[in-house]
Amino acid sequence: MTIMPEKFRDKNYKGAQDWVKSFIDGAVLVAVTKEVTTKNEDGTETTETVDTNKTSIDMDKLFALAEANSFDVEKYKGDVEKKNAPGRLRMSIGNMLRAAARKRHGLYTIEGEWTDAPADFIGDAELKEHRDGTKIAKAKPEPEAEAA
Repeated sequence: MTIMPEKFRDKNYKGAQDWVKSFIDGAVLVAVTKEVTTKNEDGTETTETVDTNKTSIDMDKLFALAEANSFDVEKYKGDVEKKNAPGRLRMSIGNMLRAAARKRHGLYTIEGEWTDAPADFIGDAELKEHRDGTKIAKAKPEPEAEAA
């Protein structure tokens, strides 16, 4: 039993990829590791760090990515300890970055380097903002001269 409407059930949302998702994941996902202790034949123990083949969201990197793209995320920083915070914040900040990428035709990396969005992501969206997030003023049409 699912609450998802019938028209959306055949969609693979969890596996859906677009340029912004890949961009964010590449910047903020970190590998999860754990310490494993093994007993040696001589009775000593050896501890090593192993990869768990899982990833988690580095919240500091997520906030740094948003700030590099001129977003004020101070109000979100207090939510980090709340239940399900990484997923909710990833979605909220991801939506802000997705909108900005369409308006600016790209995003800044955490390091401050500009990355152009691919044409298939932008589609026919016109450039509405400068890279720093300021709006591009549209030229107003000239008033037509009245016939004398």
